[in-house]
Amino acid sequence: MRRLTLTLGLILAIAGTASAEEIRLLTAGSLQRGLAVIAELFKAETGHDITIEVGTTPVMTERLESGDMFDIVIGTRAVVDAAAARGQVDDSFAPVVGRVGIGIAVRAAVETDPVRTVEDLEALLLAADSVVYNRGSSGVFSQSMIESLGIGEQIESKTTQYPNGGDVLAHVREGDGMDLGFAPLTEVRTNAPDGIGMIALPDEVQNYTSYTAVVGTGAVEPAADFVRFLTTEAARNAFAASGVD
Repeated sequence: MRRLTLTLGLILAIAGTASAEEIRLLTAGSLQRGLAVIAELFKAETGHDITIEVGTTPVMTERLESGDMFDIVIGTRAVVDAAAARGQVDDSFAPVVGRVGIGIAVRAAVETDPVRTVEDLEALLLAADSVVYNRGSSGVFSQSMIESLGIGEQIESKTTQYPNGGDVLAHVREGDGMDLGFAPLTEVRTNAPDGIGMIALPDEVQNYTSYTAVVGTGAVEPAADFVRFLTTEAARNAFAASGVD
């Protein structure tokens, strides 16, 4: 491990002596906060800038399918595999850099009963004034989970699906009743200063989305260094602080 750490340090030191590059990165919004911190740490070590572009899984897929090229892609395994099949990324080194669970956003001023069981969750959803989720990975799971509870038809009239997590949280923040928004834990926690509280899902129905990092075909040279940097303790700590496991 010490040898690996020294080797990585040498790589970053060498990278820092080269001309600064801009590294273009595409990722899911649930990783954005942690990646912003990691990008600053990497820049301090190497001088290279990371430009982070975000989107839901469908948006990422659409951009990649349209031929858009990035130095780094961090997405679900399905997104990475499809990009590799099109020759857009090299997946010979493809570390899983983190996973993100799902929480329910609710305005902090709204009182709700504790949710400890699946039955508690079902009762909460039935009592809600509105239930919202996005069209990304977390939304796909949330919709499936609600259907598995057998209450999809009962709450259909008060359910809305938004393009992204930001719209979900805006709906909750701007509501005036018991509005519930399913969103990645990282996004819910980021909005806590704006009066958003979080209800954790019971373990029986919790879902984690894992994210894999790969270097794009024809990427600038420091892109590979950044993917390796994502596996360091400093990067893991930054992710953990933002809610990424």
